[in-house]
Amino acid sequence: MKERSKDQTDPKKNPKEIPMPKEISKESPKAVAPDTVSFPSPAKSVAIVFAWFKRYVDFNNMDSFIKDEYGTGKIQESFPIIVVAQMLSLFTLVIAVLFSAILAPGQTTPAYAQLLLTMAVIILAGGILIFYLTSGLLFAISRLLGGTGELAPQLRFMAIVTLCSNIITSPLAFISLFFAKDSMPAFALSIIVMVIGFYELFAFYKTLRAMHSISTLRALIALVGSLLVIYLISLFSFG
Repeated sequence: MKERSKDQTDPKKNPKEIPMPKEISKESPKAVAPDTVSFPSPAKSVAIVFAWFKRYVDFNNMDSFIKDEYGTGKIQESFPIIVVAQMLSLFTLVIAVLFSAILAPGQTTPAYAQLLLTMAVIILAGGILIFYLTSGLLFAISRLLGGTGELAPQLRFMAIVTLCSNIITSPLAFISLFFAKDSMPAFALSIIVMVIGFYELFAFYKTLRAMHSISTLRALIALVGSLLVIYLISLFSFG
């Protein structure tokens, strides 16, 4: 058998020897799923919230908690978290309605029940609106002061903070229903709720410092400025 010459085996001089690519499929490419957020099962969600809560109450490790939860985040991830947080806030109102229905059944008319339902919807929607308005103000002021953080991770972590805070305050508000408003236990509970509120503000302050890489003074200016704007809005809105 004759050996092939170099010209015959050289792809540049003998194009017949060049390996041809496989036939390209004429089928249309598969559609790529949009960038969506997948949510865990209820049992896993409870475990996640419990882990968040344990880290939230760990005062000395707040910075590491923020760092671990920073991630990239998506704005829509904050919505189910803050909805659950506001639902916990409505827990006391629902219990109060049940108590009034049991203790004073004659006063719980359909019109009264409808009014309470309307109030519940307003409280839920208002709480969500106030959360996003406050978070947006905190983000805007922090960026104006030289912050470099992103909105989505800040929203997500602040929603986690609000949820963890409401996990504590909602049962306390429920317990306060058993005491007169001017009693010592009710006063003590109100002090505890106030301390928890200050701790929530402390977590917001830490979030701004860590996520926007700003100084203590600038983080405090952003926090106080946002609260002042919210106060003025509520003052002019409700007289």
